[in-house]
Amino acid sequence: MRDVHRSLLLLGLAHLLASSGCYLAHERDAGVDAAIQPDAAMRTDAAMRPDAAVGPCVHLIEGPSASLDGPGGVTPRLVALDEGEVGLVYVSPGGGDPTAVRYERLGASLERLTGPVLAATDSWTWAEPAQTSSGIVLAFGSTADAPTVVAPFDVDAGSPGPRMHVALPHPESLFRTPTGFFWLAFDSRDTNQFVLAHLAPDGSLLHPAQRIALGRYGSGSGVIARPDGHGEVLAYPSEGPAGTRHARVNAISERGELLGERTLSGLGADSALPVFDGASLYVLYRRDDGLFLASLDPTSLTTTSERPLPMLEGTLFAASLLGHLVVGSFQAPTLTLLDVSAPGMPRLEIRSPPGGVTGGLDWVVVPGALVMTTSLSMRGPDSTPWVVRIECAD
Repeated sequence: MRDVHRSLLLLGLAHLLASSGCYLAHERDAGVDAAIQPDAAMRTDAAMRPDAAVGPCVHLIEGPSASLDGPGGVTPRLVALDEGEVGLVYVSPGGGDPTAVRYERLGASLERLTGPVLAATDSWTWAEPAQTSSGIVLAFGSTADAPTVVAPFDVDAGSPGPRMHVALPHPESLFRTPTGFFWLAFDSRDTNQFVLAHLAPDGSLLHPAQRIALGRYGSGSGVIARPDGHGEVLAYPSEGPAGTRHARVNAISERGELLGERTLSGLGADSALPVFDGASLYVLYRRDDGLFLASLDPTSLTTTSERPLPMLEGTLFAASLLGHLVVGSFQAPTLTLLDVSAPGMPRLEIRSPPGGVTGGLDWVVVPGALVMTTSLSMRGPDSTPWVVRIECAD
């Protein structure tokens, strides 16, 4: 993976999410341009990656954490690298457009190995990273007339490669598939809608982009790849005034075919996040009367059972780690995790450094650990990425 990445033709398989679902968080620092603040949900890129076999996991413990000093950064995004390392990408608004995109490589103990490296200076959005067979790519909306920029990035040299352009809105979620990329964007025009597409390694569309009407900015939604690589499952709150929204689930095949919406029970949904635990599919969703975990048939998406969970406030997330289905939330300064696969549903609480949340929550599964990040306003108007590992103890 440390080979210099010079071509998008080397893309292969993998990407298991979401941010608490659609990745758009509206907890913003007053000095940060709203255009670069994704919601704290759509990012399920993290929960979409399968674990490596690293041994049994009896219970979850707090691992290393890091507050990264340096250029102020918001909306940090994670991507898995080799040997338990992660790449961190974030933006530094600097008072407006254009926005600087920065990259850092962190070791398995979250020590800084590379960075911060300036990856781009002409973004007007946050940057989405995706792992490839020989490195990563970065996708962001450009301030130029061209559509969304996608560029390979050499994780060793810390330098971007030749750019290509994709005629889609900048992605809320981007990850690798057996045939190239899965791309999910949010488009707000006459009506708000998700835009879903599969791309070849050269950036061309493998099918016409599909659209799902939403009605609001994707908050509390998530997307996750099927374990067999044949398409993705998307969960999201429906449109409508607060208190009237259903949680819904849909799926898209690698050929661009939509399965059609399925509705979960109850009204008042504000979040809906899909997660695969092995071959089993679940949707974590929150509505006015509580937090619920629904078990779904992975093919038809019909609900087979539902169980209530302790209510969690803040930004939700859901992931699978070594056979443990982990759900939780982040409401500064407390990151809460529930191991719903273990007897008694053990609870782990991790305190972040003091500071307000200024960007979306993101996470990624690496061998033996769940790595999570957000940005905190810790020094007046400046924001700093905070990263924490949740590990397995045997």
